[in-house]
Amino acid sequence: CNRAFARNFNLQSHIKSHMGVRDFSCPECSKKFSRKHDCSRHCIAIHGYDKETGQPPEHLLAAREEREREQAQRERQEHAMREDLRMVEGQMSLPVGREMGPP
Repeated sequence: CNRAFARNFNLQSHIKSHMGVRDFSCPECSKKFSRKHDCSRHCIAIHGYDKETGQPPEHLLAAREEREREQAQRERQEHAMREDLRMVEGQMSLPVGREMGPP
């Protein structure tokens, strides 16, 4: 490409676009962008973010918080399942005072 730029920053940004580097992702739909400005413009146009503050509307904040709570719960459940599996496979010693034997 023979484009010329007055600022090195703009040249570097343009080079990243040719390389397919997309460092910025939409917090709502995870669409990726090579420039932060394009990500912000997408959030305003598609998801209704406020133009002045760049903040998402309340309903999106509530939905994001719910997704984060659900993800944390899934991670806790997966961790507990891995711990149970280790216990069953004998990879984890029983705590003192919890020796196996007749009840």
